[in-house]
Amino acid sequence: MSPRRSTRFGPAGLWTTLAMAAHLPACDTPSRLYRQVIAAYIDSLEQAPLDCGEERANWGEPGDQAGRQCLVDAYDEGIPARFTSVRETNEGEPVTSDYFVEVDSGGERVVYFIDQGRDDAAADEVWRYDCASVSLSDAGLLSLSGCDTVEVLTEVP
Repeated sequence: MSPRRSTRFGPAGLWTTLAMAAHLPACDTPSRLYRQVIAAYIDSLEQAPLDCGEERANWGEPGDQAGRQCLVDAYDEGIPARFTSVRETNEGEPVTSDYFVEVDSGGERVVYFIDQGRDDAAADEVWRYDCASVSLSDAGLLSLSGCDTVEVLTEVP
């Protein structure tokens, strides 16, 4: 009796599995530097921020309107909060951004981080903007203003 050959995937199944693996959520994870910078930033906060959620969408898709509204409401009410956005570039690379509402004796501000490390066209950097305010545009997008401080991080501060 000859040994049986066991094939887990047929020819089409293997290619389908490989194609699906290219779009697994793990591929959408931020760069290592970004994860470290965000973790260090959260550890430095005096109060844990309200979690306004995370959106995952392609450019041009509406995204999580409730999460965006949560961030703006938290800013308006002086409540520390966080909202995360994962969007794909035109080339299909995931770019993660985090918006934090900070509250201190000087009032509210928004700290905005963007991960450049997953974009093949960019350097492995994390950009930080400190902004005076946040609102929703007529299109339902987050609109930051007074962003006069920019820091480019290439290592964890």
